[in-house]
Amino acid sequence: ATKVVLSERNVFLGLLVGVGIFLTHVVYGTCFIIGSLKRPKLALKRINLATGNYIDG
Repeated sequence: ATKVVLSERNVFLGLLVGVGIFLTHVVYGTCFIIGSLKRPKLALKRINLATGNYIDG
């Protein structure tokens, strides 16, 4: 955000960029925490080790 203010000489634009960066961090951080706490719903299939094919279809 500081580079934007210095290169564009527009404080309002720099403020918008700073707020956008902050909100992006909040959203991605929240989604990361929620994703870490969820249990994955995996239905793993059994594999025939000799052929490498799925046993269950």
